[in-house]
Amino acid sequence: MLLYYSDINGVEVNTGLMMGVIEINTPSYQGTAGKDYWSVGKDRDPRQVTNCLPINKMMLKDQQPYLEALRVLIRAAKAGYTPSGGATQANVAPRGEAGITDELERLAALKDRGVLTEEEFDAQKRRVLGT
Repeated sequence: MLLYYSDINGVEVNTGLMMGVIEINTPSYQGTAGKDYWSVGKDRDPRQVTNCLPINKMMLKDQQPYLEALRVLIRAAKAGYTPSGGATQANVAPRGEAGITDELERLAALKDRGVLTEEEFDAQKRRVLGT
Protein backbone atom coordinates (compact mmCIF):
# COMPACT_ATOMS: atom_id res chain seq x y z
CA MET A 1 0.00 0.00 0.00
CA LEU A 2 1.42 3.38 -1.04
CA LEU A 3 0.71 6.17 1.42
CA TYR A 4 1.72 9.81 1.19
CA TYR A 5 2.35 11.80 4.37
CA SER A 6 -0.09 14.46 3.14
CA ASP A 7 -2.86 11.83 3.06
CA ILE A 8 -2.52 11.00 6.76
CA ASN A 9 -5.16 12.60 8.98
CA GLY A 10 -3.47 11.67 12.22
CA VAL A 11 -1.52 9.19 14.27
CA GLU A 12 -3.23 7.70 17.32
CA VAL A 13 -1.75 5.64 20.11
CA ASN A 14 -4.24 3.43 21.93
CA THR A 15 -3.10 1.31 24.84
CA GLY A 16 -4.51 -1.43 26.98
CA LEU A 17 -3.00 -2.89 30.11
CA MET A 18 0.08 -4.46 28.48
CA MET A 19 -0.21 -3.86 24.75
CA GLY A 20 -0.89 -0.90 22.56
CA VAL A 21 -1.39 -0.02 18.96
CA ILE A 22 -0.17 2.83 16.79
CA GLU A 23 -2.92 3.69 14.35
CA ILE A 24 -2.35 5.62 11.12
CA ASN A 25 -5.58 7.42 10.20
CA THR A 26 -6.36 8.36 6.60
CA PRO A 27 -9.63 9.09 4.82
CA SER A 28 -9.84 5.35 4.09
CA TYR A 29 -8.87 4.25 7.60
CA GLN A 30 -10.58 6.22 10.34
CA GLY A 31 -9.65 5.81 14.00
CA THR A 32 -11.15 2.96 15.98
CA ALA A 33 -12.09 5.07 19.01
CA GLY A 34 -15.16 3.51 20.59
CA LYS A 35 -14.77 0.28 18.64
CA ASP A 36 -11.12 -0.53 19.14
CA TYR A 37 -9.44 -3.87 19.68
CA TRP A 38 -9.85 -3.83 23.45
CA SER A 39 -13.51 -2.80 23.67
CA VAL A 40 -15.38 -5.17 21.33
CA GLY A 41 -14.39 -8.69 22.31
CA LYS A 42 -11.11 -8.71 20.42
CA ASP A 43 -12.74 -8.97 16.99
CA ARG A 44 -10.31 -6.39 15.58
CA ASP A 45 -6.90 -7.94 16.16
CA PRO A 46 -4.37 -5.11 15.52
CA ARG A 47 -2.00 -7.63 13.95
CA GLN A 48 -4.63 -8.08 11.20
CA VAL A 49 -5.69 -4.45 10.64
CA THR A 50 -3.59 -2.84 7.89
CA ASN A 51 -3.35 0.63 9.45
CA CYS A 52 -2.23 -0.56 12.91
CA LEU A 53 1.14 -1.38 14.39
CA PRO A 54 0.99 -3.39 17.63
CA ILE A 55 3.42 -2.27 20.33
CA ASN A 56 4.34 -3.33 23.82
CA LYS A 57 3.06 -0.61 26.16
CA MET A 58 6.34 -0.63 28.10
CA MET A 59 8.20 0.31 24.89
CA LEU A 60 5.92 3.24 24.06
CA LYS A 61 8.31 5.74 25.64
CA ASP A 62 11.04 4.56 23.26
CA GLN A 63 8.71 5.07 20.30
CA GLN A 64 7.76 8.69 21.12
CA PRO A 65 10.66 10.34 19.18
CA TYR A 66 9.69 8.34 16.08
CA LEU A 67 6.03 9.23 16.46
CA GLU A 68 6.91 12.92 16.79
CA ALA A 69 9.17 12.72 13.71
CA LEU A 70 6.27 11.14 11.80
CA ARG A 71 3.94 13.93 12.94
CA VAL A 72 6.48 16.54 11.76
CA LEU A 73 6.63 14.89 8.34
CA ILE A 74 2.84 14.86 8.14
CA ARG A 75 2.54 18.55 9.09
CA ALA A 76 5.26 19.50 6.62
CA ALA A 77 3.66 17.51 3.80
CA LYS A 78 0.27 19.09 4.46
CA ALA A 79 1.92 22.52 4.43
CA GLY A 80 3.66 21.69 1.15
CA TYR A 81 7.24 21.32 2.37
CA THR A 82 9.53 18.43 3.10
CA PRO A 83 11.69 18.82 6.24
CA SER A 84 14.76 17.68 4.31
CA GLY A 85 14.52 20.71 2.03
CA GLY A 86 12.64 21.58 -1.11
CA ALA A 87 9.05 22.44 -1.69
CA THR A 88 6.54 20.07 -3.16
CA GLN A 89 5.61 20.81 -6.76
CA ALA A 90 2.27 22.36 -5.80
CA ASN A 91 3.87 25.02 -3.61
CA VAL A 92 6.85 26.24 -5.58
CA ALA A 93 6.54 30.03 -5.81
CA PRO A 94 7.35 31.98 -8.93
CA ARG A 95 10.93 33.28 -8.98
CA GLY A 96 10.12 36.99 -9.07
CA GLU A 97 10.96 39.21 -6.11
CA ALA A 98 7.36 39.05 -4.86
CA GLY A 99 7.43 35.23 -5.17
CA ILE A 100 10.58 35.03 -3.07
CA THR A 101 9.12 37.33 -0.42
CA ASP A 102 5.89 35.33 -0.33
CA GLU A 103 7.79 32.08 -0.02
CA LEU A 104 9.98 33.43 2.80
CA GLU A 105 6.87 34.61 4.64
CA ARG A 106 5.28 31.19 4.19
CA LEU A 107 8.43 29.51 5.53
CA ALA A 108 8.49 31.85 8.54
CA ALA A 109 4.86 30.99 9.27
CA LEU A 110 5.66 27.28 9.09
CA LYS A 111 8.56 27.78 11.51
CA ASP A 112 6.32 29.77 13.88
CA ARG A 113 3.72 26.99 13.85
CA GLY A 114 6.41 24.41 14.65
CA VAL A 115 6.18 22.61 11.30
CA LEU A 116 9.81 23.49 10.49
CA THR A 117 12.71 23.52 12.92
CA GLU A 118 15.21 26.39 12.92
CA GLU A 119 17.65 24.24 10.89
CA GLU A 120 14.97 23.27 8.37
CA PHE A 121 13.89 26.90 8.07
CA ASP A 122 17.50 28.00 7.42
CA ALA A 123 17.94 25.30 4.76
CA GLN A 124 14.70 26.34 3.03
CA LYS A 125 15.66 30.02 3.20
CA ARG A 126 19.04 29.28 1.57
CA ARG A 127 17.25 27.32 -1.16
CA VAL A 128 14.82 30.18 -1.83
CA LEU A 129 17.57 32.77 -1.88
CA GLY A 130 19.82 30.56 -3.99
CA THR A 131 22.70 30.68 -1.52
